[in-house]
Amino acid sequence: MRTSIPATNSEISSVSSLLGRERLPAKGVSPKSFNLVPILIALVVILLLVAAARTFAPHAPVAKTVQIVGAGQDIFPGTRITFHDLHYVIVPDSYYSEDMFTKTNLLVGRVASTYIGKGEPIVSANLFAGKDGIAQRIENHERAITLKLDDYALVDHSINSGDKVDVIVTSTLDGKKYSKTVCQSVPVLFSYPREALHSTSLRGQESSRITLAVTAEQAELLALAEESGKIKLVLRNRLSSELPHLIGYGESDLLPSKALEAKEHLKLAAESRGSSLPTAGVNSNMMPPPPLSSGLLDIPAPSVSIPPSIDAALAPIGKTARWVVEVFSGSKRDLYEIPQSTQQ
Repeated sequence: MRTSIPATNSEISSVSSLLGRERLPAKGVSPKSFNLVPILIALVVILLLVAAARTFAPHAPVAKTVQIVGAGQDIFPGTRITFHDLHYVIVPDSYYSEDMFTKTNLLVGRVASTYIGKGEPIVSANLFAGKDGIAQRIENHERAITLKLDDYALVDHSINSGDKVDVIVTSTLDGKKYSKTVCQSVPVLFSYPREALHSTSLRGQESSRITLAVTAEQAELLALAEESGKIKLVLRNRLSSELPHLIGYGESDLLPSKALEAKEHLKLAAESRGSSLPTAGVNSNMMPPPPLSSGLLDIPAPSVSIPPSIDAALAPIGKTARWVVEVFSGSKRDLYEIPQSTQQ
């Protein structure tokens, strides 16, 4: 038989006091701090996953680069290069070629043959061979001459060093203009291409200059042509051959054939008649050549159709005249009668 031992009053009071007392948190620990622990653990896990993904992911290949020498400022044809004109340029390794330079001391003292823009890599094609001046770059029979031409005479600044050009000179004689090709297949030493025109370092008049390699005779001819006429260059293919027969042209070559025939008729009429009649205002279409008579050959004169208005004006003169010339002097009009020759 189970018996219970009654509790004393002291024991009951101690138990009740323990059950009724509140449990206080540890000193210095906030209840909210316990909520941040899961968040921090999640962040650490995420960072570990990202690091693992980067570690095991395939790496993209790194592009290889190379350091070469480029133009630190605009370099014009004929310029002897100094350290001040150069700087280094980083380019992809696939862009690099054997005609580029990796050290500046390989370029100092060289002479530029073409225009090199600022920031552009310098290659062997931009330079003359060696460090000698232009005098050593031309042949023994050649001379270097610089011409100052108009912009329209430079083929729209499409001429580069190494090209070949023909030189045409237009001159004036007795009020008439004549043009002729005086030089063919002339090598170009220096020229300013279209790209150089945008340079802020280029002075205005320098762009119209060009330096050619010519013979001694051609140098004299071009020096005279620059002073007395107008020069125009003609760009040609570097492999084209010279033409041996270029006779030149004058203003009369631009006229139609009928105009030349009328001019020749007037000349024959004056020579055959010995006439000193004025020719100003004469209508050449109304003045056919006179018949040419000789003991061996008679050439009949061609028929001429006279307009009705002119035929009415000539009616008072009669039918004894073979030729009638109408001459205008200002507002005055005169008719001259030339009798037909009866000499056989």
